[in-house]
Amino acid sequence: MSNLPYKNPISPIQLLGSQTVSRTDTFGTNFSVLSTGGYMEVYNLSDLDFTIPVGQTGTIEFSGNVIPIQFKKGSGSVFSPDVLTLNSDNISSGRRRLGMLAYVYETNTIYRYTIDNYDSLWSAATSSSGPGGQTVVISDFGTTVKNNSVAGQNLINAWTASTIEGVSGFTSSNARWRVLNTGSSSGGTLSGDYLPLSGGTVSGATIFQSGLSANTFSATTYLNLPVTNFTGGTVSGATNFTNGLTANTISATTYQNVNAVTGGSYSNGIITLSGTGNVNGNTITGLSTITADTFVTGFTFNVSNYDLTINQNNGQSPLTQSLSILASDLYVTGGTYNSNTGVATFTNNTGGTFQVTGFLTGFTDTLVTAFTYNNNTFTITDSRGTGFTATINTMTGLTATTISATTYLNLPSTTFTGGTVSGATNFTGGLSANTFSATTYLNLPSSTFTGGTVSGPTNFLSGLTANTISATTYQNLPVTADTFTTAATFSVSTGIITFNRNNNTPNYTVTGLTGFTSAFTYSNNVFTISRSGTSNLTALINTVTGFTINGNLTVTGTSTVNNLTITGTTALNGPISSGTLSGSTTRMLEVSSGGSVTATKEIITAYITSGGTASNLLENTSNWSINGDYTGTTITGTFQGQKHYNNNYFFEAVADNLFIRLIRG
Repeated sequence: MSNLPYKNPISPIQLLGSQTVSRTDTFGTNFSVLSTGGYMEVYNLSDLDFTIPVGQTGTIEFSGNVIPIQFKKGSGSVFSPDVLTLNSDNISSGRRRLGMLAYVYETNTIYRYTIDNYDSLWSAATSSSGPGGQTVVISDFGTTVKNNSVAGQNLINAWTASTIEGVSGFTSSNARWRVLNTGSSSGGTLSGDYLPLSGGTVSGATIFQSGLSANTFSATTYLNLPVTNFTGGTVSGATNFTNGLTANTISATTYQNVNAVTGGSYSNGIITLSGTGNVNGNTITGLSTITADTFVTGFTFNVSNYDLTINQNNGQSPLTQSLSILASDLYVTGGTYNSNTGVATFTNNTGGTFQVTGFLTGFTDTLVTAFTYNNNTFTITDSRGTGFTATINTMTGLTATTISATTYLNLPSTTFTGGTVSGATNFTGGLSANTFSATTYLNLPSSTFTGGTVSGPTNFLSGLTANTISATTYQNLPVTADTFTTAATFSVSTGIITFNRNNNTPNYTVTGLTGFTSAFTYSNNVFTISRSGTSNLTALINTVTGFTINGNLTVTGTSTVNNLTITGTTALNGPISSGTLSGSTTRMLEVSSGGSVTATKEIITAYITSGGTASNLLENTSNWSINGDYTGTTITGTFQGQKHYNNNYFFEAVADNLFIRLIRG
């Protein structure tokens, strides 16, 4: 039982009733040669051929093919296969259908179109697959067969072959177009290749031109026919074996006018005969070198060098193609934009370039090109050459490891190389100078020296440093050990520093400290330095160049970041935009294995926009012929698979800008 899913064929274009003409009309509904299958008439024997013009690829639409099939010729690569399209009955393609008849005027002969073993060819193809998926894909309105497998190629070969019985050595046993024979029963005439008898007796003069097969054959006479089928016996008299003779042993006393051929040899298109009489040594030349079919037996892919190797049968040398271009991701590394021409030129990682045109010319975005700092002045430069400057002279509440400045506005002078300090001044961090001059010393003897003797009760409130200290007594200190500070604590709330000493003697404190940093906070791009006893310092940062973040980065709102490199695990949440990913269409964002982000694949909507140019053209019934072909203005900007519908029809693009129309309901 056949596994071919035969069903009455349907197409997207369906009639609402039978087509007729008026009884008085002098024209018909159609030409037979324009039908699919059935009976048709052609003039020349060559009209039965199906020709693929040399070098032509794509859908074969050749005017010389009178009875064509629907066939698309690929480029020969695994990415562009040959494709045969069958109608939904799966036994017809184009205008050819298995069993159809064609009358040829040139030979006054009727030919029948047939493909032997069609069931086995179909079964093998439907169970095969190859590059690109299944070999056979069945849908409601047709079936496609690709040559991505041996079985698929065999089925395609069966349909593209147009061999004719009696032409180029083809016979009724192997031709696609075979002569339709007629026979007779009981003296009558019967059209057809087979006499449908399951039993009975045939009497009268009967000629079986296509042969007769039976389990038991009984006849009293054979009219003008030699006995061609027997398992043993002797043939005498003049006998012609028109269909050849096969036997294990042939015995004859004479050979009439025949020189026996006993053997021969073949080399390089020449057959040399051996035998008796004039036969021996004769040669047959002009033969083409006989080769067997060459077909693919397997594919191998070498992951180390990216070579794709196609193995062939019969010892043929394998075919190798390098796919090294796939060894690494292909992505955009940079680009330039010409504002005069509106053309953007992009460069990829292989050195190749491509251009995107159609941008508005004469106008460009204004963007920041530089951000510099010099002598308290920040300068922002944009792409038009315009500069914006901001000078910072005052900062309140600033904490830093090192602060260097020539002047301090409203701050105590903590570092200077010369000058006069007047008024009550506390040097909480100590005071060092090559020359120290003062008119009064608070609670200290007025004395500046680099050596000598200090006598009397003396307090060095800020400490005393000397290479040699000599004293006869130490007030409240043991003579046997040094006394020094071991720790200090500072109270932010009171502004007091408390120092601890090593000998457990009472601690000493320094009070009256104001103007120091008490906190450093950040919120919404604003850094705030809080100070004790005075106003806080704030700084707003909107743009940063050459910025490295070792921890986590959280960006909220709309931000522009140029050349962002992420080395850790970072989550990117919210809208993200990049100048190098911009384009004229919406595209899909892709990340390569190396972490590079590209956007080269366009996102196409499943349904075209209602009310647009394409949908209006499709819905205009005057743009469609009675046969369901689109004849209106060329549709552009649509892609295979896109759809559209209205109350009456459903439209689908079977190829880019090529639509079919289906009746709804």
